[in-house]
Parts: sequence; structure tokens; C-alpha cells
Amino acid sequence: MEAAATEASNVAVDVTKEAVKDYGTDTTTDGLNDTKSEIANDQEKQVDSLEQATTQNANNTTYADAQAAIDAITIMLIMLKILTVQKQL
Repeated sequence: MEAAATEASNVAVDVTKEAVKDYGTDTTTDGLNDTKSEIANDQEKQVDSLEQATTQNANNTTYADAQAAIDAITIMLIMLKILTVQKQL
């Protein structure tokens, strides 16, 4: 989980540490096994959430970069059109 949190943080995802969850004290083997399973499931959900946020951030960055390129090309085409019209006058 630490690796997923670090990776998310490295790409500007706002990562915050959740409050520590008290799973209680188990007194039986079955209870201990259930708690271990619950902890593993919680950790898996947290890792999935971090991975989704990291992917979404990457997608947002890619989209913003593509939009900036489209905007730059659009401006260049408008300028070219203006120059073409001016030459015709």
C-alpha cells in the first residue's frame, strides 16, 4: 500500500492518511482469521482507490496536454487565415 500511496503522491494526487481503524482483539483463531481477512480487504480497497486516482490524474494531464495542443493549432490556423486574407487585399 505504501508504494501505491507514494506513486499517487508523486503525480500530485492528494493522499491523506485515514484514521487508524480498531479491529479489536480476537480471542479465537477463527476471529483472528476473519480480522486478517477484513484488514486485507480494507487494504486492497485503499490500494485500488489510490490506483484509480493515479490513473485519473494521468488521464486528466494527458487530456489537458492534448487540449493545449489543439488550442495552439487552432490559433495558428486562425493566424494563417488572417494572413491569407490580408495578402488577398
